[in-house]
Amino acid sequence: MPAPYYARRLDSGTNDSSIATASRVTLGHGQPLDLIEARAQVLAQLGYSLEGCTALVVGCDGQIGTEICKRLADHGCSVMGTSVSDNAIDATSTQLASRWGNWSGGATCDFTDSSTFDPAIGQIVRQLGDRPLDILTLVGGGVVKGVGPQELFQDFSDEVFERTVRLNFMGPVEFARKLLKSGVMDKSTLPRIGAICSMSYTMDLSRVFAYRSSKAALREWIEFMVLEASKRWPEMRVLGWEPGFVLAAQNKAIMDAVREAAIRNRFPDGQFQTPENVANAIVMSLLPAARDLHGAVIEIGNGCQRTGLGMAAL
Repeated sequence: MPAPYYARRLDSGTNDSSIATASRVTLGHGQPLDLIEARAQVLAQLGYSLEGCTALVVGCDGQIGTEICKRLADHGCSVMGTSVSDNAIDATSTQLASRWGNWSGGATCDFTDSSTFDPAIGQIVRQLGDRPLDILTLVGGGVVKGVGPQELFQDFSDEVFERTVRLNFMGPVEFARKLLKSGVMDKSTLPRIGAICSMSYTMDLSRVFAYRSSKAALREWIEFMVLEASKRWPEMRVLGWEPGFVLAAQNKAIMDAVREAAIRNRFPDGQFQTPENVANAIVMSLLPAARDLHGAVIEIGNGCQRTGLGMAAL
């Protein structure tokens, strides 16, 4: 009688060599069992796989956007991206090509310039071909040059104010509207729309009025899209994500010792959030198993919303 076989657990902590060693075993009757394939099938049945899906990450070149692309690819998703420059798209696509080979194309697009939307959407439609777009994540945004935590509301120039609002609200919403009108998501069996809505409008993480108000408006749009989806796309799931302060490149530019100490005090463990951890949480909420998160605006804050510490130094 053959000895019983106990499958080894394969997870993200298992290195490639051990996976290769354990990937095929022989059962009592000599049939080979491919553990990697079996694991993939189990994860798919449980709703933890995006195999066969295609996602578009708008703002794929930022640190969070790039990490979202990687995590989507890890779950078997084909990834497309947009950025303001071809060089930025190439940098992200190169990382994915070396990871899983799941890069499907991209287009240049600038939220502050609506004339770039139609050409970008046309290119995305051509690259999709017969495939539907399953996941749309709106990641782009931020504080434009000339707007910082020290400027007062009445001191903004008209150009800087308008550019900030377009970058963080008008641009993402207009782009999403045009993309949905093209019909690329109509035949998806797992349609998902999500956008990053900064926490800073609900807490004193930023004094930049144009930025805070734009992100508040984006959250309202997310909540409205839940009602829209119920009428047009019953299978659609709509999500918003609110990361806390991530020490990415643009935030380092406005950092000083006092500001850094005040922000660290907001986190229970005293550590800034990382783009990798934020991306992990975002992609987990997009999985089929997370379908009941429909309409949620998820705080990804490493506890900073719950500490009750003041941020007067900001």
